[in-house]
Amino acid sequence: MRVFERIRRGTAARSGTPRSPAVPQADVAAPSSTAAGSSHCLAGDRLLAQGLAERACGEYQAAIEAGDDCARAHLGQSRAYIALGRIDEAFDSLEVASALNPECVATLQCLAALRRDSGAVAEAIALLERAVALQPMRSDLHCELALALNRAGRVAAAVQAYRTAIALNPRAAAAHINLGLVHLQQLGEAREAEAHFRAALAVDATRVEALANLGLALHDQGRHVEVFELYRHALRQHADHTELRWNQALARLSLGDYAQGWPDYELRFSRPGGRKLGRFPYPDWDGDTLREGGLLVLAEQGLGDEIMFASCLEDLRAVAHRVVVECSPRLAPLFARSFGGMHVHGVERQAALDWLDAYPDLVAKTAIGSLPARSRNDLTSFPRHQGYLRADPKAVAAYRARLDALGGSVRVGLSWRGGTDKTRSMLRSLDLASLRPFFDIAQARFVCLQHGLHEAERRALSGYGVAVWDEIPSDLDATAALISALDVVVTVANTNAHLAGALGRPAWVLLNACPEWRWWQSGERSPWYPSLTLLRAERCHPLDATIGPVAEWLSALRA
Repeated sequence: MRVFERIRRGTAARSGTPRSPAVPQADVAAPSSTAAGSSHCLAGDRLLAQGLAERACGEYQAAIEAGDDCARAHLGQSRAYIALGRIDEAFDSLEVASALNPECVATLQCLAALRRDSGAVAEAIALLERAVALQPMRSDLHCELALALNRAGRVAAAVQAYRTAIALNPRAAAAHINLGLVHLQQLGEAREAEAHFRAALAVDATRVEALANLGLALHDQGRHVEVFELYRHALRQHADHTELRWNQALARLSLGDYAQGWPDYELRFSRPGGRKLGRFPYPDWDGDTLREGGLLVLAEQGLGDEIMFASCLEDLRAVAHRVVVECSPRLAPLFARSFGGMHVHGVERQAALDWLDAYPDLVAKTAIGSLPARSRNDLTSFPRHQGYLRADPKAVAAYRARLDALGGSVRVGLSWRGGTDKTRSMLRSLDLASLRPFFDIAQARFVCLQHGLHEAERRALSGYGVAVWDEIPSDLDATAALISALDVVVTVANTNAHLAGALGRPAWVLLNACPEWRWWQSGERSPWYPSLTLLRAERCHPLDATIGPVAEWLSALRA
């Protein structure tokens, strides 16, 4: 491996690595190796602090070639490579530094951060645990360990690590903010989150991220007057802060204030993870009728977002003679059938753009999530549709026949998990065991709609007599046909909820007390999907508290 080869060679330089200029020995006496190595490392540190990473690389390389303080030089060089975005070379330098000095905590810390960000979370945890063992009184190490643990889904261990970080340093604002986010987004404990965000602000009142997150915690407690007062005050001082404006926009949208919410909803493109549309070679659509040429509508965010915002596609027939809709490949058959006359192209987000050659008349582009700002600015602008997606009629008939074979007078589709770690999955999901009251309803027959079944869930479903058809729901066109054949769907807030609503099919959607903005903060109905009934857990109550009322309703239902 290159790491050990470089250690054996000592001063061997990596191909293409910048070097500091050679100093003529006739003019300047050569310093000792110790003085030379330290001097170059210090120079590299200064240059890196000034943002001159390329020049810093040269100084660290000179220190390596001087043959002294190599572990420190390789560590410095790795940081310079990170600043330059040369991550593979950063890994290389860090592994050399670690081999030269296995107990260097700074090296372990830096290598762990790279491992975590590259997806090797278990390795990052192991590195940070070594670092904590070497320096157990460092609050920042416990905080970074907590980040990695949380990334690995070990939430309880992450909470404990954050608490240790705060116990070691009660003024650790970052630990307070991160722990507050865990309480808010993963545990649904908005009051505890509020306390940590306020603790961070008490340490440093200029921490804008603490202000932005405090607004979220107040919003989740239903304290809307305080929320908007906080945002007004904060935006006077930080008028262009993206997260403050974004959070305020979502708060407005969740209360149905679309006219004021949509403008800052466009900030999603500036946030981490937002799709970058600049690689598409067309200007942004200004909303006017296109007298010539076609309009490209681009997918973004998740499957549920694509389905929900597709409710606005029909509005485009009047503004462009050609509409080309990019979407997830999983949605392409369903969209193509539903939006006749539009050109639907299913493609992965980062695919090459050569498919656009088939549409030479395109003159403008827009993101699908930007359409509601033009046509859904108040409740009167939402159509009372009976479904805008169309399932395959032959597939619907085939599923009805399969459902008839199950018997029973009521056929129910079930799903119980939704979201990801980044989209509050813990708050949006149920354990399969919590659905047990449904399976005692004599007249009901259940079909699984849940994506990504675990083996234990498969065994449990078999024991409950729930039908599991393997094409569901990885094939969304098949799922749409099955949902159209069912009497009702019972689901948490996930893609199935959007599908049922877009198909105009009856469904109960089980929501936690603080759902995403699209589901509003109260009420049983959604302006996006008139056929859905929203059942909400009360504040401070778990999502499974919604099971009882639905079981009672199903027990009284007849086909």
